[in-house]
Amino acid sequence: MHAQSTIISGLVRQGVSGIIFVSNGTEEHPYSETADYLTRRQVDLADAEEVPEFVPPFAMVSNAAAEKMFASSGVTLSDALAKAEQEHFTPIDLKKSASITVRLRKDKGAGSNVVGLLEGSDPVLKSEAVIYSAHYDAWGTTNGNHVFHGAADNGLGVGQMMAVAQAFAASATKPRRSISLWPLQAKNMGYMVQSIG
Repeated sequence: MHAQSTIISGLVRQGVSGIIFVSNGTEEHPYSETADYLTRRQVDLADAEEVPEFVPPFAMVSNAAAEKMFASSGVTLSDALAKAEQEHFTPIDLKKSASITVRLRKDKGAGSNVVGLLEGSDPVLKSEAVIYSAHYDAWGTTNGNHVFHGAADNGLGVGQMMAVAQAFAASATKPRRSISLWPLQAKNMGYMVQSIG
């Protein structure tokens, strides 16, 4: 992944007009799922570095679409991929042109992580904690305005976590170790809970 980022950064610095990724996906995560995911909202932390004024358009196409792109080049997609694995790879002229219009919408918002604590009853063991966690954000909407309400992902998880909290709070016998509850935001927005949790 680091090597790929280095290559992309180098292309952007050299003034590339656009970058097209070819991906057919996997059996578990087909191309259609990846393409859908990439059209959803993307989130950065408030102090994240601003996107440069010009960033070339990035596009992802399926293998079938890529085959069409290579149709006039005299090289098949499979041949091009094989050549790319070898040293001294040289660019292939696809003999095609394209016009891409990028539309971006930027909004600012605030999200919060929440931490609850039920202190353990043991004077020594209460410094240790058992953690129950669930993310409470959902996917939002797709580019086609399909709404993901988040009932299964992850309203169910949050409900289970709250049920655990209620059971411990109502129990006459308090746990010896502390119980920590972490409802977290931004998991579905690039796993940012790792950064802000």
